[in-house]
Amino acid sequence: MHSILTDIGADFSVVLALFAFGSFNLALILAGFAKEARLSSAAQKPFSGLEDSFRAIREVARNGSIVRRDASLSLVAARQALAEGSVVRGYEAAKLANQLAPSLVPAAMLAADAYVADGSPQRAVETLVGAWAVNPHPDLAAAFAAIEPDESPEARRERFKMLTRAAPDHPESRMLTAELALADKDFAAAREALGQLFETSPTTRSLALIAAIERGQGAPDSVVRGRLAAALGASRGPQWTCGNCHHVHAGWVAVCENCGAFDTVDWRASSGHQDTSSVLLPLIIGPELHDTIVQLMSSDGTDLDVSAAERAKASPLASS
Repeated sequence: MHSILTDIGADFSVVLALFAFGSFNLALILAGFAKEARLSSAAQKPFSGLEDSFRAIREVARNGSIVRRDASLSLVAARQALAEGSVVRGYEAAKLANQLAPSLVPAAMLAADAYVADGSPQRAVETLVGAWAVNPHPDLAAAFAAIEPDESPEARRERFKMLTRAAPDHPESRMLTAELALADKDFAAAREALGQLFETSPTTRSLALIAAIERGQGAPDSVVRGRLAAALGASRGPQWTCGNCHHVHAGWVAVCENCGAFDTVDWRASSGHQDTSSVLLPLIIGPELHDTIVQLMSSDGTDLDVSAAERAKASPLASS
């Protein structure tokens, strides 16, 4: 092993990091990969070691030696490679991360992007449905929508059934089904899908959804304002939260921004401080209902985070 490590030069820090986190098999594989790459380059021969290395890593994974933290490391490597313009390397690392931890939301999303880029949208669908079955998340829904960006609201509702059926009783599936119906202006179906979720599990999003539904069904402004006022004081629901220090993050990160713990950030209910100064509008209420609710909130003097509202309005779930 010493011979391998002394030959890999600039890649040594990467391998040390892997060893620090206990990823011994992955570290040795990548160390061997780096050495082979260096030798191949010196001989000016085509190098196919990356594919072989990933194949070896997958074999180790099947033997149960690589765990979720290795998926996180692979995801970090994927993001870095893509940021540097190494698309092929980045997508291969993303696929590996997804294979190691199929329920890791950002890995599933990036792997789905990779399969779409490879011309395999069905693989992308299977990846996202598999992740949804274990860990339903609004970002997975957005990625699923992006596979067919130009479909009609009616077609989108039909296609999304394969996603929501993977976890039909989960609150995320119910809210997503309601949002899809709202986008299609089917307010009765949206109300049926949401059920009593806004009462049994009141969150900012479920309360904003019932406000949008009731507004679409012609409820008085006072009723809609009452729902939105309740939304301001409600829980935000699950967020990207560190299991070590409970710090809430805007998105998934491998290392907690607050305590520095590795691979402790997951999509979970937060016991820490939650910003309730603005309401998180549903993902796909549609431009007309969106503008109406923003107007209601503004006229009532409610502190609405317009930037967040605009992001919701422009969500890829809002089909044309």
